[in-house]
Amino acid sequence: MELLTATTAFALLVTKLVDFCRNAFGPVPADRRWIWNVLALGLGVAMALAFQLDVLQPYEHNDTAVLAGRLLTGLVIGAAGSGWHEALDALSGVAKATKASAGNTPTPASPSPSPTPAPAPAPARMTF
Repeated sequence: MELLTATTAFALLVTKLVDFCRNAFGPVPADRRWIWNVLALGLGVAMALAFQLDVLQPYEHNDTAVLAGRLLTGLVIGAAGSGWHEALDALSGVAKATKASAGNTPTPASPSPSPTPAPAPAPARMTF
C-alpha cells in the first residue's frame, strides 16, 4: 500500500512539474509535443531512482533486478502523470464553467415572484 501511495503522490508531482515547465517555456510546435511525455517519463525515473521505489522488490535477486524494478517504477510514475494531467484538466474545466455561469447570472431589476435557476454546466468528459 505504501508503494501505491508513493507512486500516486509522485505521479501528481510529475504532473505539476511538467505543467510548470510548459508554462515556463511557452508553447511548443505541434511536432515537438512529445517532449512533454519524455520529460514526464524522465522525471518519474529520476524520482524512482532517488527515492529507491521498486515495484519488483518482492522478486529481486540481484542488482540488475533492482535497477530494472526502479526503472519500471519510474516509467509507471511518469505515465501515470499523464492520466492525472487529464483528470485535473477536466476538473479545472468544470470549475471554470461553473464559475463563468455563476458570474454571468443577471440580477433582476425588480424582484420576481418565481426566479428560474441558472442551468447547471454539463459535466466534463474525461478521456484517457
